[in-house]
Amino acid sequence: MTDHWNVFLDQQGARRDGDGLLLGFAEASPTPAVPLLAVMAQSQVLALRGADAATFLQGQVTADVRLLSEQRPLPTMHLSLKGRGLFSARLLPAAEGGVDLLLPTAQSADDAKRMLGKYMVFSKATLTDDPRVVLMLVDDTPDTLEHSLHQARLPQPLPDHVVVEGDITVARLDGRRTLVILPAEAAMERWPMLVEARTPCADDGARLASIVAGDGELLPGAEDLFLPQALNFDVSEGVSFRKGCYTGQEIVARMHFKGEMKQRMQRYRWPDATRLPAPGAVVRSDAGRALGEVVMAVAADDAVEALVVVRLSHDGDLHLEPWGALQATPQPLPYPLPEK
Repeated sequence: MTDHWNVFLDQQGARRDGDGLLLGFAEASPTPAVPLLAVMAQSQVLALRGADAATFLQGQVTADVRLLSEQRPLPTMHLSLKGRGLFSARLLPAAEGGVDLLLPTAQSADDAKRMLGKYMVFSKATLTDDPRVVLMLVDDTPDTLEHSLHQARLPQPLPDHVVVEGDITVARLDGRRTLVILPAEAAMERWPMLVEARTPCADDGARLASIVAGDGELLPGAEDLFLPQALNFDVSEGVSFRKGCYTGQEIVARMHFKGEMKQRMQRYRWPDATRLPAPGAVVRSDAGRALGEVVMAVAADDAVEALVVVRLSHDGDLHLEPWGALQATPQPLPYPLPEK
């Protein structure tokens, strides 16, 4: 991210930690009920380009990359041989058959470059850092979104679609969340129109919106833990069971066609936002039995909002060491889970 973009954010009231990491723009944590403009400073876009870009990626990730030709944004994972996710990404179509990969952190992006680079040597494809700014607009009504995109002279994709105009990408992930990826200069120019009806925040606001949407992502610390179905990627077209081979595909397909998922990602809320569990933290039952792991958690309204993979048979509170019982209450997901 460019220095002048950081200076601009500081002028807007940015708060940072001792290492300069963006924390937000106000003392209060984001809330699910307020429209947000989230500066996703921790995220990184990787540009996959070349004649073999889409073909190469098709053999490396869980989603069917061919759906990008329909201008669709796709969640996906790259798996270990055990079928567990090593990193997750949002795939976005780019010009001339290229693909943009949106990774949740810089470490995730470094991991993706390292892992995919091992298989890329014989392909006509390159994977490089994209310096553009990543914003997420979180809105409560389509009218708010359409008005601000029009005011900011940005394209207006349909829900679950992407529009690319030059070096600007706009992707509507669902009815509430819209990604805007653009150069820093363009982001600064459009900031007043985008922030007019929204509260500015950092990555935690975008993650809160994703938690409400039941849209989990693999963060550092949770690598090699989850099958894609455990994070409900089979609900969101994040995994294809008929597209052909990719690393870990056999195990994922066997679970889908012959097995039965005993754990699924669920949304929970509990009090005391002063303590946030790390991704991959083990949750337990009252009796101390391991139930699953935390996927992602953020502070919101003096509470914790989280996505947690738990046993489907579990009924009761969640426990986390060393805090004990969380007083966690299940929250609704905006989609039904598969019966199997």
